[in-house]
Amino acid sequence: MAEILKLINNTPEKIALRYTEGREVTGQYGTRLMFSLKDGRILYTPTLVAGLMKEAGIGQGEAFEICKKEVSGKVSYEVRKLDGPQLVKESAKTETLTKLGEVLVNGLPVNGEGSNLLRVALHTVIDEAAEAEKYAAEKGLNIRFDNCDLRAFVNTMMIGLQHAGGR
Repeated sequence: MAEILKLINNTPEKIALRYTEGREVTGQYGTRLMFSLKDGRILYTPTLVAGLMKEAGIGQGEAFEICKKEVSGKVSYEVRKLDGPQLVKESAKTETLTKLGEVLVNGLPVNGEGSNLLRVALHTVIDEAAEAEKYAAEKGLNIRFDNCDLRAFVNTMMIGLQHAGGR
């Protein structure tokens, strides 16, 4: 079995991809992407890292640097192509939302037909929170929702559905 590259917080790692596309896998950490590296190792990342690689213009076999950053308990990723100055950062908030989404979305279905009302509630809350932040910014206000806020909103929605007979 191939060696797994585990990113150490705040320590850049120089790598190159064997293939530009990662393979989606689901396991104990939720849905992740598995990348085969040119040196034979395997790298597992949150799905949002693929977007960072694409944005940085990382191609098959091209050397780049990836860094998993942790500041005050919040995790984010940076990707930088080594042949150029392009640095792409992912916000800690996106990583927090991704982790929250993986925890909430992987819950059990809440009705007999197998649809996951929790997934619908989570997607709705994330979309509405993003729109509210955008609207606030247009009005000159700096309002940011964190994972605790989103969890509270989802819980409130689920309780409301239960009271309304939506189980």
